[in-house]
Amino acid sequence: MTPEQIFSGQTAIVTGGASGIGAATVEHIARRGGRVFSVDLSYDSPAGEVVPVSGNGFGYEAVRCDVSNEDEVERTVSSIVDAAGSPSILVNSAGTTGPQAPLWETSYDYWKMIYRINVDGTFLMCRAVIPHLTSNGYGRIVNIASMAGKEGNAGSSAYSSAKAAVIGMTKCLGKELARTGVLVNAVAPTVLPHRSTRRSTRTTTNSSSPGSRSAVPARCTKRRR
Repeated sequence: MTPEQIFSGQTAIVTGGASGIGAATVEHIARRGGRVFSVDLSYDSPAGEVVPVSGNGFGYEAVRCDVSNEDEVERTVSSIVDAAGSPSILVNSAGTTGPQAPLWETSYDYWKMIYRINVDGTFLMCRAVIPHLTSNGYGRIVNIASMAGKEGNAGSSAYSSAKAAVIGMTKCLGKELARTGVLVNAVAPTVLPHRSTRRSTRTTTNSSSPGSRSAVPARCTKRRR
């Protein structure tokens, strides 16, 4: 196997695969021989239906799913397993930041929405996929967190605490799966160019980043093996 085909024979599930880090990860794995299922709410197909997509020199399979919906997650994972067998890689990249506001001006509905997507979505996907990884004695899980979850960003209490929860969840999973052959890690980038990123968020996050630089989605995929 050449270095360019390091994912040959492996099946990956990537949530939030239609944009940002998720899209870069889908391309990274697909171009290196992996079969990739891109899970995203933005696709037009019925929930859980697998739709082949090709173009730009690589192909993948798109599956529409709301990762905060338990039934849709279970249906999606079942559809993927039916189509390709047990996966060996899960990348949880689905997430949202939302508008900036101090905690005392944050609505409870907004707070719950941020947690549903960033925390519940990661939990539900891990819970649905892990039995397939452990049954094979091999697997890799990467949860996309954020430096906001480590440092805390003013005006982003919901997002920062949600990403801190993702980091904590990742640490717990790493210990729970330590003897199973399944490795669990988190990636905590700074702010990324993305349609959900507001100018105020970029200013706040860049001010706490070395060199005041934003992360680039493609760079976040380099160590994911």
